[in-house]
Amino acid sequence: MSGILVVQLFNREKRSREQFERINRDHLEAYKDAITAYGWFYPGGGVPGMLVLALLLAYSGFQIRDGNLTLGVMVAFFQYGMRSSGRSRT
Repeated sequence: MSGILVVQLFNREKRSREQFERINRDHLEAYKDAITAYGWFYPGGGVPGMLVLALLLAYSGFQIRDGNLTLGVMVAFFQYGMRSSGRSRT
């Protein structure tokens, strides 16, 4: 009786291998598509953030020069912003 199960399993080996190769190929293609999308869209996501940061720093510099803002307040503002952005990801 136990030999019948082994014979049945080996008889299905070719079909199982073909099924595995098809599934594996589908996963490979999906992974390649994900890498391509990441390469196109991720760098573009950082540019607006850096632009906003540069604008805030420039605006803060002008405000400090005019006496409307102190350097300590600006540093505290940016440190708080970096701290709270780190918490929002969790």
